[in-house]
Amino acid sequence: MAEPIHEVAAPATPTPPELLAEEVQGSKEAVANFLELLRVLDEQGLLRTMTDFLRSNEEILRFAADWLSRPRNLRAVQNLRRVLETLDRVDPERLDRILTEVTEAVERAAAVEPAGPRLGGFAVMRQLGEPETNRGLRVLLAALSKFGTVGERESEDGS
Repeated sequence: MAEPIHEVAAPATPTPPELLAEEVQGSKEAVANFLELLRVLDEQGLLRTMTDFLRSNEEILRFAADWLSRPRNLRAVQNLRRVLETLDRVDPERLDRILTEVTEAVERAAAVEPAGPRLGGFAVMRQLGEPETNRGLRVLLAALSKFGTVGERESEDGS
């Protein structure tokens, strides 16, 4: 005859490694993508840099966490996001050309002697006849015209 059972064994509780293995099985693609990201970061030396930065810059991280936790800074973060979204819509080559031309224009303007000779009406008219001046003026007028519509949109939106 069989012996009676005096103790009932509780079902085995999965260990943390077993739970992790189950989770990995359910997220194979995400895990593979994450490992690929880590591999690329390591190959580029960024993983070591980020790790060293996080280990050695406790004060910077504390400052960043404190700054980000302030409600008044939320607006700055939102504005930065909008700027980045706007830049995403701009063709990089076109933006590069514009920024190069703006830089050159600023350098050229800085070279002008502010206390130089007074420009008379005829000198201004002659300057307006120059092709570069005329093109620049058209660009500025187009920009001013576009800026002039900003208030109209805000009033239509009810802002």
